[in-house]
Amino acid sequence: MKKPAKFYIPILHRILGLIIGLMPDDVKRIVFNSSLCRLLSRTHTVNEQELELLNAHMSLASNTQAMILPAMCADVIWHDVKEELQELSKSEGSKPSAADIACKIREKTSPWLLYDEFSSMEADVKQVLQVTGA
Repeated sequence: MKKPAKFYIPILHRILGLIIGLMPDDVKRIVFNSSLCRLLSRTHTVNEQELELLNAHMSLASNTQAMILPAMCADVIWHDVKEELQELSKSEGSKPSAADIACKIREKTSPWLLYDEFSSMEADVKQVLQVTGA
């Protein structure tokens, strides 16, 4: 059974969309990948070691501390597709390929969070999947 969303989550989602939509692509890349890492993490908590590993693989930020706030906001950023993406990455049996998961994530991403061509975002999602073990 789906838990009812707190009334302010959709409002915060829209506010973040307005703010992040005005940011340059490199900032959107940090927000997208940091929040996705937290969302797909096995513990569903902000894991600084995972963020450090992700940053080491992808060179997202000069300081990993810049990735913590977007990771903390993952539930708001992905609120409308959170459960669907978590299920997709954790499916048992015939698990979809990383490319299929990346494609689904790209399709479900809010337009204000898109930052580059599909192939570049797909490669980033594959890195996130590798780091989180999803």
